[in-house]
Amino acid sequence: MARHDRDRYRAAERRLIEHHGVEVHEHVVPGGAAGGAVRVLETGSGPATLFVHGSPNAAATWLGLAARLPERRCLMLERPGAGLSESVSWADHRDQTAQIQAAVLDHLGVDKVDAVGSSFGGLYLLNLADAHPERVRRVLLVGAPGGLSSLPYPAVFRGLSLPIPGFILTRALRPDVDGARKMFEQIGHQESVRSRAIAPVEFEWYSALLRHTDTLPNLAREVRAIATPLGYRAGASWTNRQLAGLVTPIDLLWGDRDPFATPAQADALAAAIGARVTHHPSMGHLPWFDDPARIADEVEATFMVAPREGAGATRPVSRPSAGAADFLTEPGFVRHDGSRAR
Repeated sequence: MARHDRDRYRAAERRLIEHHGVEVHEHVVPGGAAGGAVRVLETGSGPATLFVHGSPNAAATWLGLAARLPERRCLMLERPGAGLSESVSWADHRDQTAQIQAAVLDHLGVDKVDAVGSSFGGLYLLNLADAHPERVRRVLLVGAPGGLSSLPYPAVFRGLSLPIPGFILTRALRPDVDGARKMFEQIGHQESVRSRAIAPVEFEWYSALLRHTDTLPNLAREVRAIATPLGYRAGASWTNRQLAGLVTPIDLLWGDRDPFATPAQADALAAAIGARVTHHPSMGHLPWFDDPARIADEVEATFMVAPREGAGATRPVSRPSAGAADFLTEPGFVRHDGSRAR
């Protein structure tokens, strides 16, 4: 990544941080044996909560939600190869993703976390909960998670899993701001885009992410490590039976306009693995963009629930709750050593 591109991306990220009025601390965490260094953006204070984004995306996607969770220590992991995190040479995806996340917790002095995963980020958290169940209190999967064999195989993975189509896709998906808006419409956020409920600065940041970082080509390499044109590679995905056997409780938060899986498929998944599912009929794949205050309320409610007794215990299907008040703090962007990023 050229220096000028990195600077352009940082400028867009800084504008997004200022828009949300939240103070952000940036950490760069060595990946150790599992791979390169990864970035973590931190806001708030209180119970440690790990957020892992989907694809193609980066840590700053969570800022609108984190700004409304001031009484949580929000740790927003920037996955390997996304945004400004270094890429990884993938050999054993399940093991490496668990190692990287455990290294992040170690580096930040965190013993145990609540965890929120979006899309492909959900797969990361399942891998962490499997390898280190003692470090994850509860997992909340927001939107259709990647890497589940019981859900439809994403069409984009078919293309990215092949070298030539993957190369073409990563060069074609470099949208301007209008293109970024259209991408959000395509993943179920038409109403929020057209009503301007999503601020323009979000699309400016997302366009900068895909145009000025190596997020897309790195994503293609990661997809090829876990997937083929026909489906997930052996050992890379999760079956419902495996999910039901996890010690860590799992909850689902579903935007019913999510194009990657239907509400009925969400209910079937929840029933099969003993999870609770909360439906939001007017929301898309990234529900916090449609109503961040409401989703912040859902996050708080989820992690207030007592842990289940024994793996696989059945929990009821739930429905949307009331919203929560906005919370904004003084703007800023501070590194973990206390110096301000430039």
